[in-house]
Amino acid sequence: MDASGNVYVAADKTIRKVDTYGEVTSLTSIYPSIYGVAVNASGTIFFPGFYNTSSNPLGNQNRVYQFDGGDATTLAGSSQGYADGTGSSAQFYYPRGVALDAEGNVYVADAGNNRIRKVDTNGEVTTLAGSDAGYADGTGTSAKFNAPNGVAVDGSG
Repeated sequence: MDASGNVYVAADKTIRKVDTYGEVTSLTSIYPSIYGVAVNASGTIFFPGFYNTSSNPLGNQNRVYQFDGGDATTLAGSSQGYADGTGSSAQFYYPRGVALDAEGNVYVADAGNNRIRKVDTNGEVTTLAGSDAGYADGTGTSAKFNAPNGVAVDGSG
């Protein structure tokens, strides 16, 4: 939801906006398989993409994108894999859910890597939790997830 109360929906290949009157508008429909969407206070939309198809104008999709009404741009990621780093030096493997904190950091459920990742406002990607597939409580990489699909951030971060 944005600051004006509009709701944004990831619906397979389309990001849609439901305004406060209930009117639905398709914002974009060129990104294959969008499974998560988050919007910041200024209306910039963040979403992961993970399919590489020949019909995709953005090319490889293991990235986190930002969209502000013009063209979508890559916030972080470059190709399928696992690597922390800044911008295109980072790699994701089937990123699915995204969430934002009050500072503008993007949190990503990186399903294929079984990890929760953070993209800071400079585009630097770090791993917060997770390692190999499994189910284990713990701190940082001692925790285990099995293909996390969603992530949320509360008001205190």
